Amino acid sequence: MLRSSFRLGRVAGIPVSANWSVLVIGSLITWSLAGSFLPAAVPDIHPVTAWCLAILGAGAFFASLLAHEVGHAVTARRAGVGTDEITLWLFGGVAKLTSQAGTARDELRIAAAGPLVSIGLALVFAAAAGLGSILDVHPALIVLAAWMALINGSLGLFNLLPGIPLDGGRILRAWRWKRTGDPLRATRTAARAGRIVGGGLAALGAVQLVTLGGGLWTMFIGWFLYQSATMEERQAIATSALHRLTVRDVTDAHVPVVDHLLTLDHIAHEVMPRTGRLAVVLHDADDRIVGVVDAERLAAQRPTTWALTPAWQVARPAGGPQGVPFAHPNQQLADVLEDGGEPSHLLVFEDGRFVGLVTPAQVAGRLSTEVTGLRPPAPPNPLPESPVSSWQDASGRKPS
Repeated sequence: MLRSSFRLGRVAGIPVSANWSVLVIGSLITWSLAGSFLPAAVPDIHPVTAWCLAILGAGAFFASLLAHEVGHAVTARRAGVGTDEITLWLFGGVAKLTSQAGTARDELRIAAAGPLVSIGLALVFAAAAGLGSILDVHPALIVLAAWMALINGSLGLFNLLPGIPLDGGRILRAWRWKRTGDPLRATRTAARAGRIVGGGLAALGAVQLVTLGGGLWTMFIGWFLYQSATMEERQAIATSALHRLTVRDVTDAHVPVVDHLLTLDHIAHEVMPRTGRLAVVLHDADDRIVGVVDAERLAAQRPTTWALTPAWQVARPAGGPQGVPFAHPNQQLADVLEDGGEPSHLLVFEDGRFVGLVTPAQVAGRLSTEVTGLRPPAPPNPLPESPVSSWQDASGRKPS
């Protein structure tokens, strides 16, 4: 299967990769420089020279993007934040930090580092173009240096626009964080600004498209910024909720508890349809909780074998390194998920009594509610008149 990116190496100890879209952008830049820009600026330039300098210019362009992201990464490292990878792609580059900055001051420094590098490079290339004019070097080299100065200056200034996901948006977030002391509130402010910036660029592109016949790229960038700002705001809300919620907030206290000898056929055709649940908890003859069977485990077995397969044979066991972790209702949800490596389920016990089950769907549903403010429909309660033997709600069950 073709990967979406390919590895380029390491810079300052940080893995660097490039998305395949970089090849498209690189080709367009090279073609534009060699086919029109350089010949227009230097009419007597030889085509071979133009293409060689165009390739050099495209390489310098991506090196500048990389330098911008390395600026972020190195500054983040000094603030105690690591960088998993730097990726170059269609819209430039991104440094994937391992965590958020711990303070507003660190956030400001990390965000400002990239644009400062780009503006610094713009000054360096501008000085190189000026020096080249004094030393009477080849005019095409002077033009290329001036072009790189313009590109880096534009990159730095564009990224200072005040809206997430741009660096200027993160600077705005740091400022609001410092003033309010609330990182979530700061993120929402910067995200709203990002949607305004993105919407404005999209509108500008639309006007250009209608009046001048261009602007499609501006529209595309605006749409991307708008969507990215919305997604980052939702992620920030979900992360904040994850650290605010407890296990109790996402525990299903009405999960079906069935005998571990019950067949998969009974579970699939009786318990799950009548309760609306896609997971059941198993207890043994000594009334101990011994495992969990969910729809995924069922799907892994051939339906023709369900009638002869007891649930315990395919269940994920309770506890243990490979089993379903235990949790207390008052534990912070974020702590439990981190400790358990985002387990597929959690068996919840309070004072030695089994009180319910946490499933990924419940966690995702609650976080979605926090993000959208829309409450999902309540799940159906178990039906006590079900003919399934040894079926009850979570009550009085102890871990094995």
